[in-house]
This record gives sequence, structure tokens and C-alpha cells, in this order.
Amino acid sequence: MLFAVGVGLWAASTAYSAYDRYFNQGQSGLQALLGGAADASGISAVYAGITGRDLVTQHHLSLTPAQQRQMLTEGSIQAVGSALVLYGGVRSFLRGRVPVAPKGAKTVEDFLPEAQRRLDATKAKYGNVEAQMMAMSRKDALKRLNGLGPRVEEHLGKIANNPGSRDIPHWTGEIDTWIKQMEDVLPHVGDKTAAEWAAKIAEWKARLGR
Repeated sequence: MLFAVGVGLWAASTAYSAYDRYFNQGQSGLQALLGGAADASGISAVYAGITGRDLVTQHHLSLTPAQQRQMLTEGSIQAVGSALVLYGGVRSFLRGRVPVAPKGAKTVEDFLPEAQRRLDATKAKYGNVEAQMMAMSRKDALKRLNGLGPRVEEHLGKIANNPGSRDIPHWTGEIDTWIKQMEDVLPHVGDKTAAEWAAKIAEWKARLGR
């Protein structure tokens, strides 16, 4: 029963992530499917926490060290949970019935409180990524914009100078990621500055044919 519930949750999470990658991030069907499965199992978060890149597209995610540590911790906990559910399902399949754990034996449920405790401790230490974005100072927001802007211009230049390159989808994907990150911090820089950056972003999108 636990295995069936776990598989159902994993399938739902995979489908949601794949949908987001395909329709919102412009990834191919195969990339979206593989990325969705990796997201649901925690593998994507572990990889991003170590390398700072998306596992499937290899795009730079421009994460801070604290964000990478948080993603690595959360992804590890998620991956362990997925592995435990899978292990329980394999045991059940091989025995031909749902195994009954011996009295006193550890089950998946026994590990969940500890996993949640570690996740809460990580968030308490490093802060929630979304909360960090909401509390971002104007200085940090401008630093993000000024750091990503030249990258966008560089990639747009590569696309313009190499119209037949096979790397164009990769460059375009990275530009889309950076623009999304820049749009997320615009509310933190003030109306006038935000309007100036919004105009730049609109120009970049136009050069991409958006």
C-alpha cells in the first residue's frame, strides 16, 4: 500500500515538473520527461546543489552558495526517501506480497520524521530560497541584474554571429533562464529602475523573437 502511494505521488510530481519544463521552460519532450523524473526523485536538486547547473539542460542556475547547500540537502533527503520507497516495493514484488516488518524493525515511516527534522534545520540555518527572494535587498537585486545582463548580451551576440550553430538552443535556454531570474528580482529595485530593466528585457526578448 505504501509503495502504491509512493509511486502515485512520484508519478504526479514527475508529470507536474515535466509539464512545467515543457510548456514554461521551452524544453524538448525528452528533456522535460527526464528532467521531471529527476526532479521528482531528488536527483536534479542534488546535482544542482553540487554543480549549480540543471541536470538535463546543463544551464547555469546562478545559485548562491547558500541556495546550493539547501538544494543539496533537500535533494539528498528526497532521494533517500525515493530509494526507500523503491526498496520497499522491490521487496514486496519479490516476495509476492506486502512484507510485514518484524517487530522493532525500521520502516519508511520511521525515517520520515527525521528527514523532516533535518529539512527544517536546513531551512532554519540557510533560510528558504523563496523567502530569501522575497526579502532580497535592492543592492542584492541590482547585483543580480548587473551580473546577468552581460551574460544575456554575450549569448545574444553568439547567436547573431553564429546563426547556423547547433548550440543556439542551448544559448537560448540559458538566456531564458537568466531573464526569468532577472524578472523575479525587478520588484526589489524600485519602480524607475525596474522600468528601465524591463525595457532592456523586452528588447532582448524581441531579439529572440519572443
